[in-house]
Amino acid sequence: MVAEKKGTVRFYDLTTHQPIMSLDAGHVALMSADICFLDPVRIGCIANGNWMMWDSTRSSLPQENRQAHNEGGRNFRWSRVSENLFATTGQNEVKVFHLGHSQVPVSSSLPVTAGGLSWHATLPVCAVGGDRKVHLWMTEI
Repeated sequence: MVAEKKGTVRFYDLTTHQPIMSLDAGHVALMSADICFLDPVRIGCIANGNWMMWDSTRSSLPQENRQAHNEGGRNFRWSRVSENLFATTGQNEVKVFHLGHSQVPVSSSLPVTAGGLSWHATLPVCAVGGDRKVHLWMTEI
């Protein structure tokens, strides 16, 4: 899977190196994309401050497209313990979303620009790199 900044997510055959499928986020600045570890047909991304989600068995257009960050998004990562939990980062904030709830479980400002975004392998713990610190948030599944 390759996420192109121009707004296309492409999947390639590793043997032939040819594209086999693409997903279209529109003509937006696609910053980060991730495939769901627990449900590999789900693909998510952050583009222009919105998170988008596809079911790769249905359509090349996103099934959902919602606002995440006003100043633009940077990272999108699925949780490793729940197919409904994912996180995004903006310039100075992190948000954790749960597809089964309308409320955002975590929405937090960071004192500095957010760095990398990751999830714990077996716990619903989200980590964001900061200036000489790793910020952690525990969420409920």
